[in-house]
Amino acid sequence: MKREDQMAHIVSKCPEFINQFSILSNFAIYEFNIWSLFLAGGACLGALVCGAAFTLITMDIFRMLKTLQKKVSATSFKKYQNAVKSLLVQFATSGLLLVPLSGFVLFTLSTFERAQVFVEITLLIGALHPIVNAIVLTMTTSQFRDVLFG
Repeated sequence: MKREDQMAHIVSKCPEFINQFSILSNFAIYEFNIWSLFLAGGACLGALVCGAAFTLITMDIFRMLKTLQKKVSATSFKKYQNAVKSLLVQFATSGLLLVPLSGFVLFTLSTFERAQVFVEITLLIGALHPIVNAIVLTMTTSQFRDVLFG
C-alpha cells in the first residue's frame, strides 16, 4: 500500500489514531485476504500431520522398547527407558513453540479488540521454550540431576 492509502485506511477504520500514525516514518498495514486463509489452513493441516507423525513415532518407539526388554539386561533396559522418556518430554516441550503459531493463526482468522495484547502473550509463551527445555533436560537426565542435586 502507498502511504496515502495507508493513511486513508487508518482514517476510515480508526480515526482516533491518525495523529500517532502520521508521525511514524515507517509502518505497514496488512489486510486479510485469500492467501491468509490458505496460510491458516496450511498451518492447521501441517499441525495435524505433525501431531499424527509424533503419535505414530511415539507408539513405534514404545513398541521397539517392549521388544528390546527381552534382549537386554534390566539395568540397560532401565537406561534405555529413561532415555526414551527424556526424549519424549523434550519433544512435548516443543509444543510451546506451537502456541505462538496457533495464536497467530487464530488472530489472523478473527478480528477483535486488544489483539496486540494476546499476540504479546503468545510471544512470551513461545519465549519460554528454551527455559522450559533446559529445565526438562536437566530434570530428565540422571547425570545432570546428580550434578545439581548431589
